[in-house]
Amino acid sequence: MASTLLVRYGEIGIKGPAVRARFERRLVENMESMFAARGLECATEREWGRVFVHTAKPAEALDALAHTFGVVSASEALECEGTVEAVAAFASERTTVPAGATFAVRARRAGTHGFSSVDVARATGAAIVARNPGARVDLENPDVEVFVEVRGRRAYVYRDAVAGPGGLPLGTQGRVAILLDEPRDVLAAWLLMKRGVSPQILAASPVEGALRPALEALAAWTPALDLGVLAVPEAWSADPARRRAFLVEALARHASHRRATAVVLGDGLAEAAAFAPLDARVGRPVFRPLVGYPGERLAALARVARLEPALGPAARGAPAAPVADVPAPSEDEVKQALMAVRRATITRPPRLGAPA
Repeated sequence: MASTLLVRYGEIGIKGPAVRARFERRLVENMESMFAARGLECATEREWGRVFVHTAKPAEALDALAHTFGVVSASEALECEGTVEAVAAFASERTTVPAGATFAVRARRAGTHGFSSVDVARATGAAIVARNPGARVDLENPDVEVFVEVRGRRAYVYRDAVAGPGGLPLGTQGRVAILLDEPRDVLAAWLLMKRGVSPQILAASPVEGALRPALEALAAWTPALDLGVLAVPEAWSADPARRRAFLVEALARHASHRRATAVVLGDGLAEAAAFAPLDARVGRPVFRPLVGYPGERLAALARVARLEPALGPAARGAPAAPVADVPAPSEDEVKQALMAVRRATITRPPRLGAPA
């Protein structure tokens, strides 16, 4: 039997009508791509302010939605007629409150009705008390919560919600080129992906070791994580300043090839200060979203993004000499390295973890 999932979005809702419709369509397309990548059969339908998903595998579908940018939350809901009497009867029949425990009914409406959300909550609460003697209402800190959404002629009853990342749907905000040189860089990629960009990723070889688990964790947030793997020539790989000088030139050329309007680096505050003189060589805006995430804030971000492997050992190090003094690699060196870039697709492990 198919279950119904009620999917909520947030920031999309404040856009103008034309942009909102376009973002909603992209959100649904992204959801369907995530389902397909996980082998799930799901039917979607879009309504003003909500997306509905019908599936025989609600737990797996909820996990996919929890990894879809633009989704604020999703709930497995039961559907009934959208009248006060029908909701009260339907919800009370499916709610058990232990004797002496407290509960609350959270009701909301969308559409035109001859009753208010408060009417729905009061009637449903009274019906629950009638079926559960000893149950008490506590709107501040209840033991049991019952949620009701009346939308037009239908109503949806649910008990909890799985949190999504929020933000904007992937692919709605243009392209950026992202450099991945060590595990922490995937957090910078995640922050930009949450803002709706289409990531054009260039990963410095090798992608094995500490970087691969971080890439696999990031892959859970896309149907498939496509990237280019660049081998840094030995002459440019030993010293941090020379390595960054080469990677910056390669990333700038990669951005041009992929029609990216900006580049993203995973530098912290100290690295940003050290490597900033190289930014002028890029020829486009350089974003460093992790500058505002020192210490524990970075660890907290990794937990929220479910990217704990990104907290692996840092290997970049500080440059031994001012980076402004490091010569740029020749055009031929960069061109040859980019011609040798191999395309790779990183996929999520079979069980990366359930949503928090």
